[in-house]
Amino acid sequence: MQRKHGMILMTCFMLVAVILFASTGLSPVKTQTTAIMAIIPSTSNTHSIVFQVCAEDIIMRDPEVKITSDIENKKVKLSKEIQPNTCRQTSATIQASDVNSIQLEKIDKSKLNTSITQVEEKILKIRSEISSKNSEIEQLVKKIPEDRSDNSETNRKINSLTVDISKLRNDLKEQMSEQERLKNQLRNYSGP
Repeated sequence: MQRKHGMILMTCFMLVAVILFASTGLSPVKTQTTAIMAIIPSTSNTHSIVFQVCAEDIIMRDPEVKITSDIENKKVKLSKEIQPNTCRQTSATIQASDVNSIQLEKIDKSKLNTSITQVEEKILKIRSEISSKNSEIEQLVKKIPEDRSDNSETNRKINSLTVDISKLRNDLKEQMSEQERLKNQLRNYSGP
């Protein structure tokens, strides 16, 4: 009896977990990267479609799909980015006289998304290097009062680190400009 009660409790727990996971709009990646989950007629020739879009191994910024039918073609932008290896469900309406003509296609922005990710990684690395060099300068400055010599070696190190930081700041500025350029290109992407 206790074992049966435990199995029922475990089944209920799993069911609640599945419902909670599904209600967040994210689910593990299925084999397809886009899929129509349901088509519901609403008015004459207008249909609501529920679909999912999945990101593969990189983040999908500004996700967008193309929905086509025998009557209408449209692009739909999802409101939120999709994290790597997850899916998001949403819906849209489309006009179609033949429900079987409704098709869904993810607009491929993977190259831009990959480029943005690479630039973001460079930005993080540069910021880390700047922080590290600032910490080195801070340690050197603390030693100045203790060091009764002419400080030429300490001064040389501080000057060298300062020059490095200036170069890194220029690199950071360039990478941030590139990031913004790529994000604008992504937002205005119209496809191949």
